[in-house]
Amino acid sequence: MALLGACDTQTRPDIPKDKMQKILIDLHYAEAWSIIQNRDSIRHNTNIRNPDSLAKYYKTILNHYGLSADELIKNLEWYKLHPDELDSIYIYMIPKTSSLENYFLERHEAMKANP
Repeated sequence: MALLGACDTQTRPDIPKDKMQKILIDLHYAEAWSIIQNRDSIRHNTNIRNPDSLAKYYKTILNHYGLSADELIKNLEWYKLHPDELDSIYIYMIPKTSSLENYFLERHEAMKANP
């Protein structure tokens, strides 16, 4: 019970909103790139992530921001308990990630067409 009470009293996450936006954008890019890379494998035109490359990307991103996986999860849990804060992060992220994801897909297709 004491642990639950301690979680409820945390008024702010350890990772501020602007930093969490950057982290989540990087994680979304890693997810998208992992899917793009997997399309070049035997399973053409799938939306399956490459778990090996994705694990490497996640580790690189966490190291870049000086975080452990546990720290990220703890903060994501805080944001899940505060949906208004999480929504404000995603409102900023959606247009940015969508446009850049399309850019990566177009470049990837162009590179395949002109090796």
